[in-house]
Amino acid sequence: MSKASYSRWHFILPLIGFGIFCLAIWVLVREVHHISMADVIAEINAISPSVFALSIFLAFVGYAVLTLYDVLALRYVGDKIAYRKVAPVSYSAFAIGHNVGLASLSGGAIRYRAYSLAGVSATRIAILVGFIPLTYFLGGSLLMGITVLTDPAALKVLPLSPPILSALGWLLVALPLLYVVMNVVRREPITVKNWIIRPPGPSISVRQCLLGCLDLTVASLPLFVVLHAFTDISFLHCLGVYVLAMLVGVVSNVPGGVGVFESALILLLPELPVATVLGAALTYRLVYYLIPLMLALLLVVAHEGIENRKRLISLSSASVSWGARLVPPTIGTVVFLVGAYLTIGAAIPLEYFWGSAVNSAIPLPLLEMSHLTSSAIGLGLLLLARGLFRRLQGAHRATIALLVLGAISIFLHRDSALQAALLLALALLMWTARAEFYRGRSLREQLLDWVWVLNITAVLALGIALGMFVHRHVEYSDQLWWEFTVSSDASRWLRASLLMIILAGAYAGLRLLRGRPSIEATYDEEQLAQIDPIVKASTNSNANLALLGDKQFLVHPQGEAAIMYQLSGRSYISMGDPLGNPEHFNELVWNFRELCDRRSVHCAFYEVGEKYLPLYVDLGLSLSKLGEEALVDLVEFNLSGKKRAKLRNAVSRSGREGAEFAIVPAAGVPTIYDELQRVSDEWLADKNAQEKGFSLGFFDRDYMLNFDCAVMRVEGQLVAFSNLWSSADLQELAIDLMRFSQAAPYGTMDAMFAQIMLWGHEQGYKTFSLGMAPLSGLDNRSLAPAWNKLGNAIYRTGEHFYNFEGLRVYKQKYHPQWSPRYLACRGGFELPGVLLDTTALISGGVKGLLTRK
Repeated sequence: MSKASYSRWHFILPLIGFGIFCLAIWVLVREVHHISMADVIAEINAISPSVFALSIFLAFVGYAVLTLYDVLALRYVGDKIAYRKVAPVSYSAFAIGHNVGLASLSGGAIRYRAYSLAGVSATRIAILVGFIPLTYFLGGSLLMGITVLTDPAALKVLPLSPPILSALGWLLVALPLLYVVMNVVRREPITVKNWIIRPPGPSISVRQCLLGCLDLTVASLPLFVVLHAFTDISFLHCLGVYVLAMLVGVVSNVPGGVGVFESALILLLPELPVATVLGAALTYRLVYYLIPLMLALLLVVAHEGIENRKRLISLSSASVSWGARLVPPTIGTVVFLVGAYLTIGAAIPLEYFWGSAVNSAIPLPLLEMSHLTSSAIGLGLLLLARGLFRRLQGAHRATIALLVLGAISIFLHRDSALQAALLLALALLMWTARAEFYRGRSLREQLLDWVWVLNITAVLALGIALGMFVHRHVEYSDQLWWEFTVSSDASRWLRASLLMIILAGAYAGLRLLRGRPSIEATYDEEQLAQIDPIVKASTNSNANLALLGDKQFLVHPQGEAAIMYQLSGRSYISMGDPLGNPEHFNELVWNFRELCDRRSVHCAFYEVGEKYLPLYVDLGLSLSKLGEEALVDLVEFNLSGKKRAKLRNAVSRSGREGAEFAIVPAAGVPTIYDELQRVSDEWLADKNAQEKGFSLGFFDRDYMLNFDCAVMRVEGQLVAFSNLWSSADLQELAIDLMRFSQAAPYGTMDAMFAQIMLWGHEQGYKTFSLGMAPLSGLDNRSLAPAWNKLGNAIYRTGEHFYNFEGLRVYKQKYHPQWSPRYLACRGGFELPGVLLDTTALISGGVKGLLTRK
C-alpha cells in the first residue's frame, strides 16, 4: 500500500467507524423510546448475586483463553517466552484493547513494548500483532457459519431468504477451511511487496480456527448466563447473536463497541424485551470490560511499585519492565472511561443517584454548579487522556487536579461517597506512577489525532442521545434553559450539554489557531569550558563545530564524551557521531534518545559515519544515506605522478602568477583578521550567499581565532583563505570556510588545497577531509528505497539550485576515498519533517538551501 493510500485509509476508516456508531445510536433511540431508565436499572437489580458471580468467573476464564492467542502467535514467529511472562502482557493488552478500541494498535503497542524487552524483533512483533486478529476472524467465521447452518433463526432479523442464509453459512465455514487447506498445500513463503510471510502450516492453522472458536464460545458465556436468568434462550442461539454483534463492534473500531454492540443485540433479539437486553448488555460490559480493566490497572500499578522498590533498594538504573511501560496507556484508558462516565452521566436524573428524593440540605446553587462542573471535568478528562498515553507531564498533573475536583463535585450532586472515593483512589494511583509521565511540562504539547477527535465526539453524541431518551417526555421550550429547581433534570442536562459543546469548540479553535506546539531551547555558554577538552581529544575534525556557539551539548556524567545538538522545529538534531571517549557512546546516545522522548520531539543524528551505525539501529532508528565524504590519504601524499599532474600544474601556475601560500597559526590570526573579513564579505556579496551554520562553519571573530588559517597572497594582498580543522593525535586535517576574492588568479583554490595537503603530510596528519558531496553514491536500483530514488533525481536534475554533481567531480580530482554519511531518524512519515528541520537549521530556511555556496 502506498503512503498516499495509507494516509487516505487512515482518515477514511475512523469515519466509517464513526458512521457505524451514529447508526447504532439511531437504532438505540428508535428501539428504546418506549422504555425508561428505571426499567433497565430494574432488570440489572433483578440479577441474583450467584448469577453475577458466575458471569465474573466466566469472564476471567475467557481472558485466560485470550492469553493463548499470544502463546500461539509466539510459536508461529519462532520465539519462546515462558507463559508466566506472556500471560500478564496478553491480559493487559486485551483488557486495554477491548476498552480503547483499535485493539491491534493499542494492544499492539503494549505487546511491542513488552516483547521487545524480551528480545523479540520488531518484524516478528508486527507479524504477531497481525496474527491475532486473523485468528479471531477465522474462529468467528467458522463459528458464525456453523450457527447459521444449525440455527438460521439467529439471523432472522436480516432480510435474507433461507437459501441465501444457507449459502452464507457454507461460505463462512469454507473460508477458514480453505485457509487450512492452503497451509497444507503451500509451504513456500508468500511475498507481498517487501514482506515475506511464512505460512503457519497445517498444525498452527487448525489451532487458529479452534482457538478463535473457543475464545468466542467462552466469551459469550457471561452474557448467556445473564440472559438465561430471564428467558429460556438457547446457548446456540445466544452464541450466534453474540458472535455477529461482536464482529460488528470490532469492525466499527468504536472504543469497546459502545452503543454498537448493544444496538446489534437489540436488533438480533427482537423476541426479548428491550429493557432485558439492555440490562444484560450493560452487565456483560461491566464483568467483561470494566472489571478486567480495573484489575489490569491494579496489576500494572502494583508491578510499578515493586519495580520502584527494587530500584530504591539496589539504586539501579535498569530499564523499565513491561509493567511500568503499561502504566500510561492503562491509566489513559481508565481516565477516558471516567471522562465518558461523567460526560454521559450529565443526562441521568439526580433521583437515580439519591433515591426517592434529593437531599434538600445542599443549596440549589451548589447543586447546579457541581453538576455543571462534573460535566466540564468529564470533557477535560476525555481531552487529557490522549496526553496520558503520550506520557505528558502537564496532562498528568492536570488530570490529578480534575479527578480531585471531580470527586468533590460528584459527592455533592450525586451523594455517592463510593464514586468520589474511586476518583480519589485513581488520583492517588496516578500520583504514585508520576515517574512514568516525564515528557514536557506544558499542555501546549497536547495533540489529538482524528481517531481521538472522533472518539470524543462519539462520547458527546452518546451523552446527548441518552439525554434525549431519558427526557423525551419533557416538552421542550425556551423556559427550560432558565429553570433552576431540584426536579429540573432536563434543564440541567441542556445546560451541561451546551457547556460541553462550547468548551469543546473553544478548545478546537484554540488548537487550530495555535498550530503545532513548539519547544523553546536555550544555549548554555558555560558548557563550552566543559566541552573544550572533549573537542581537543576527539579524533574527528568535525568536533570543531562545537566551537561555533550555535549548539547545545549533552555531556556524559564522567565528562569524557558529549553530543552536540540543536532544536529545529520539532526535532533535536545531533551533529555527527558523539565526541570523546567511545566507551561512553552507547550510554550517551541512549540518553539523547530518552531526552528527545521526554521533550516529545523527533530524534535525529545528522552526517553520521559507518563506524557507529549499530548504535543508531539499536535505538530503533532508520538510516538514510545523505552522501559521501571525500577523504584523502596524507601518509603517502605527493604531487608526483600522472594522476597528480593537474594539481602540480595548479601549484606551478599560481607560483608564476605571484601567489604565495602560508599557514598562519591561530595565535597570528588576530593580526590578519581584518583582511580575512574583507575577503569573506566580498565572497558572500559576489556569490549572493548567506552564512550557514550547524554542520558548516560561519565567519565569526570568536570562532575564527580558534584555528590555524591557510592563506594565499598576491603581491602582498590576501586573496584567499581557509581555516583549518585538526583532530587529536594528528588523525585528520580538514578545511572549513573556503573563500576568495575577485583578485585571486584562476586555480588559486586548487593550488591552496594542494599546498595544505603537502603541509599536512609534512606535519604527520593521516587523512585530509574535503567535506561531503551531498546525495552522491545513492543506489538507483529498482528496489532501492524511495529516498535514494528521490536523492538521485535531485542529484541529476538539481544543478540549477546546487552543483551536486559538479561538486563531486571537483573533489574527485584529488583522488579521495569516499566514505558514506547517513541521517539516522525514525524514518517513514517522520523523515520529511526531520529533513525540513535540518535544512532550516543549517541554511536558515529553504531559501538558504537553494543559495549556492
